[in-house]
Amino acid sequence: MSLDQNSHAALAIDGLGKHFDGQPVLSDISAQVARGHVCALIGPSGGGKTTLLRCLNGLESFDEGRVEVAGIELSVELSPAERAGRLRQVRRRVGMVFQQFNLFPHRSALGNVIEAPMQVLGLSRALATREACEMLDRVGLADRLNHMPDMLSGGQQQRVAIARALAMKPEVLLLDEPTSALDPRMAGEVEAVIADLAASGQTMLVVTHSLGLARRTADTIYVLDGGRVLEHGPTEQVFLAPREEATRRFLQEANAK
Repeated sequence: MSLDQNSHAALAIDGLGKHFDGQPVLSDISAQVARGHVCALIGPSGGGKTTLLRCLNGLESFDEGRVEVAGIELSVELSPAERAGRLRQVRRRVGMVFQQFNLFPHRSALGNVIEAPMQVLGLSRALATREACEMLDRVGLADRLNHMPDMLSGGQQQRVAIARALAMKPEVLLLDEPTSALDPRMAGEVEAVIADLAASGQTMLVVTHSLGLARRTADTIYVLDGGRVLEHGPTEQVFLAPREEATRRFLQEANAK
């Protein structure tokens, strides 16, 4: 896959490789997410899904290949100064939602959401507050604006984290196991928000162990195992007629749990 052949893609990955202590953890990963679509990364634990996600927003460097995120290309050929400059652009256009929420504990739900728009985008407090209220209402927390994180359930904290990411008006939203730290009821609340975002056309790449979430929201599925793409394709094709025996085995084991 050539990046310049995928201008319709909000996210394109070409031959990405990553090593830890000389051992490959990602090998020749190529993938793309079309604008307005949702892609889910699934597969056994330790397969490289979170590492791949972290490479896309610069939390991890990579050793081989190129990626283009929201129109900005990152490659191993860039100098440190060039990479730093492009990462600043990426982080203005790409939102990240973490498994463990990562909220500021000393700020209210509203305070968490207005911080980046004011500091990074330069919005006035009044405008940032108005837009943050809209985002918190969108995730069902209009009545929790002034609640501190320790006053919120895990599901509510994750919805604040999603609102915080949305407040930056991201072209691409990356979500790393957004429901795995939650009990089933709270996970359902978060999954409903993600499904609503998918229906609205928000471009997303979701790492998840929840096959229900993947099947409900994703247009395409990539199955990662051992740092490689086992297979990929439209969601129903991968779930109902996987081509690879390893994929069939993974889906059977996951559904049996």
